[in-house]
Amino acid sequence: MSVKSLLVVASLALSVLIGVVLGRSGADTDAVAQATRPVRIGLSLDTLKEARWTRDRDAFVEHARSLGADVTVLSANSDDNRQVADGRDRDRAA
Repeated sequence: MSVKSLLVVASLALSVLIGVVLGRSGADTDAVAQATRPVRIGLSLDTLKEARWTRDRDAFVEHARSLGADVTVLSANSDDNRQVADGRDRDRAA
């Protein structure tokens, strides 16, 4: 694994960790509900046609799931409008 790829994976892992920490310090005071509710992460990628993005996706999903997160991955197949719409649609559904 190249240094650049390692830095990308480390950056993604750090982002997940920060999200988990910030999510647990939210307004929900019911510790039982908080412990049983999985963290949900949406990952929107421009394309999965390149091997690099497929590897990054797999590493991200594997690490997030090992931390107990539920990951949804969407690929826009190089369509910027679709990627924005996917993010909007998922945000409304949450």
